[in-house]
Amino acid sequence: MDLTSWLLRHTPPRPLVATTPGGTEARLAVERVIRERGWRVAGSPAEANILVVAGPVTNQMQPYVQQVWKLVPAPRVRIEVDTAAAARAELNAAARTLRDADQQRQQAIRATQDTHEAPAHEQDEHEGDGDSGQSEHSQHEQHSGEHEQHEKSDDQGHNHHGHDMGEMEMPGGVPMADRAEDRDGLMLDQLHVPLGPLLPEWPAGLVIRTTLQGDVIQEATAEVVGLGAAPREPFWTDRSSPPVEAARRVAARRLDSCARLLSIAGWPDASSQARGLRDQVLRGEHVTETAKSFARWARQVRRSRMLRWSLAGVGATPDDPSTPPALGADALTRLHTWIASASAAFDQSKLAEVHESELDGAREAQWTLGVLPALLEGEELANARLLVASLDPDLDTLTHHEIHHG
Repeated sequence: MDLTSWLLRHTPPRPLVATTPGGTEARLAVERVIRERGWRVAGSPAEANILVVAGPVTNQMQPYVQQVWKLVPAPRVRIEVDTAAAARAELNAAARTLRDADQQRQQAIRATQDTHEAPAHEQDEHEGDGDSGQSEHSQHEQHSGEHEQHEKSDDQGHNHHGHDMGEMEMPGGVPMADRAEDRDGLMLDQLHVPLGPLLPEWPAGLVIRTTLQGDVIQEATAEVVGLGAAPREPFWTDRSSPPVEAARRVAARRLDSCARLLSIAGWPDASSQARGLRDQVLRGEHVTETAKSFARWARQVRRSRMLRWSLAGVGATPDDPSTPPALGADALTRLHTWIASASAAFDQSKLAEVHESELDGAREAQWTLGVLPALLEGEELANARLLVASLDPDLDTLTHHEIHHG
């Protein structure tokens, strides 16, 4: 056995889970298997050696998948899990491929050949499409440069310093910054950074295009891509299910949102516990034991001083009757609201009387897309993913509609 083979055999799998529209059920199955295996989930492509795409990969989503894949270092494996039933077999196969030295060498050779054979303009389009030079929170897209080239002149219609800044790039493919006035009237560098649609712990299909000065978001727009393959009945709010089953899914969805927010907030243990509780609620098994575990977990989360410090005041939503009940106030309040909503899974009277608004995921998603740009403006980039996770829209409820909000 050579050194490469020995190292691969002792390489722990680090999956990065990216979800496409319509991939919720597949994602849940993937996360369950990963937790059973005891694998650590990667927080970014640079940490990963297995890229798991949960959900259907349409022609529209394929370029985004390719962009993330290029950021995953070797040795690496990519799998597509489009159904829950395929999760276990695909992840087992991925682990075998990751540790197969011959397959990894062949893959490296093919990647080198593809790079050399690609036309120059294609290489220019794809090189550096990612967050390697910016932040874990950003994911550069091949279309971002096109958008930037239309906004390079100053108020007099002249390019800055006599140069076309849109034609220039810094090392790594990062676009050259514009210059524009900040809120104090100072001329500062301005970058256009897209977030999504395949970030970890991110709503499937959501793309947020930001304009940054320093690390502060000056402008933002939100849109949804790839909804064509999403099912007409979203997993979380499938109204064809029996009432008790539908109510149980609502509770599980709130636990899922808690898990994603806790993960982004930097508490992986509490996030993992929330995912385990979510899966137990979905199965409807061992209700008494699960209720005790839920109560311990909820008490621990509610009492966390660190969470209060990191979430209080983040993403405060309008105090308006149009604001969905589960999305009012700030991130900390929303987390506590979700916990209270999830508790219904352990009370038969509450489970049978789940409020109709809890089943209206489309209203929450539409409202979230409408307010996100305003909520993000003025926030630091580091808070963007935290803010989005605290709203966690189920965009599958917007099936077959392409939506844009400025």
